[in-house]
Amino acid sequence: MSLAKTAAQAAKRVIAASKPTKINGRWRQPELSGRSLAKARKEWEATFTEPWPLQKERGQPNQKPKGHKHERLKAER
Repeated sequence: MSLAKTAAQAAKRVIAASKPTKINGRWRQPELSGRSLAKARKEWEATFTEPWPLQKERGQPNQKPKGHKHERLKAER
């Protein structure tokens, strides 16, 4: 089996094990704790070239810096 297929299968297992599940109306804890996920991420990065499947995309902040009040009101004077 190729490394890409192995990585894809491992990614599916990690994603499924990291989410809580609802069984018979009750929530169950995820199979992997945060510490276990950190260990798995380190092993993943050492083994595979693909990015970690649970990595969140970081966006740009939507807010520009506020600045000082006297600088903002300078144009009005």
